[in-house]
Amino acid sequence: MKSSMSKGFLAAAILNIIGVCGGAYLAFTALREPLVEPPPQDIKEMTVQQYLHHQNIFTDKPMLYTFDPLTVNLANIDEDRVLQLELNLELMDEKSYEEVVSKSASVRDAVVKILANKKFEDINTVQGKLYLKDDISLAINEQLSQGLIKGVYFTTFFMQ
Repeated sequence: MKSSMSKGFLAAAILNIIGVCGGAYLAFTALREPLVEPPPQDIKEMTVQQYLHHQNIFTDKPMLYTFDPLTVNLANIDEDRVLQLELNLELMDEKSYEEVVSKSASVRDAVVKILANKKFEDINTVQGKLYLKDDISLAINEQLSQGLIKGVYFTTFFMQ
């Protein structure tokens, strides 16, 4: 009885070792081949705009909408701060441009609200100006139902 039990245990151990070795072999051979094919050497890094043009998202010629100059009191409590700003919106296409023109009052109001809630310290740095551009872009895109803003550009930015 003891002999048949030890033979069964030995057979199970051998099968277990064979299974582990087979699994290790399969894992080793699978890892030698790359999981994802590397890109061809002739592909260069694309900018976001190049990629979007490549994907034919921006098929129409982009349009530029220029705001009238804005002068806004900043949200500083301790001292009076004023921001004079001129900005341009780069729009995806002519439909976007027409929609911004038709909603120019609400779009301008959204921009003024954003600017009036900013403090001097918030927008005095380059990073602060970039965040401001993002805030303006998001607020205006929320106003638009069909159009899309691709970029916000400051042509004049003067704080006092």
